[in-house]
Amino acid sequence: MAIAKAGLVVLWILSMASFFLPPESLAAEWGPRLFWLLVVVHGGEFLFFIRTFRSAPGGLIHHFLWTMVLGFFHIRQVQGQDSAPSSSS
Repeated sequence: MAIAKAGLVVLWILSMASFFLPPESLAAEWGPRLFWLLVVVHGGEFLFFIRTFRSAPGGLIHHFLWTMVLGFFHIRQVQGQDSAPSSSS
């Protein structure tokens, strides 16, 4: 899963870098589209799982930022923390 997370971060970096390329290049045409697609999809994921984030440790801004970067990978991690058995002695 670490490779998938790294790949997603690379997609973010490349899509942001495409805003600084010459306008006639193919990457300058498709990169911004990829960037806005990532923004919309990950923003939608955050809104869909906002109840989960409110009940999880950490602030909403923390969860928003990590959801924007890692999307469902962060959501699965937060859900895993919620379902982890508590060790009460």
